[in-house]
Amino acid sequence: MATIELSSAQLNHLLELVYLGEWMRQAYTTDTYNVELEDLEQKLYAIAYNEGLDESVEYDKKLGGYVPSEELEASCDEYIDVYDD
Repeated sequence: MATIELSSAQLNHLLELVYLGEWMRQAYTTDTYNVELEDLEQKLYAIAYNEGLDESVEYDKKLGGYVPSEELEASCDEYIDVYDD
């Protein structure tokens, strides 16, 4: 098992990379679900949530998992908009 120490800012940047990577993967493939990637994404979101980054990650009781917050999505949408142009 690998261990890595990140500041809150670094962890937040990692969340942006995860969100953008998943957006890119889903934007150009018909295979929209990958168990290994979903598990990794959930693990990172859980770590961030438990580290107090609830401005970036929320727990959705209906889904039974972690989801990016509107704030995280909005910050990533800026990159996506530039990419799309």
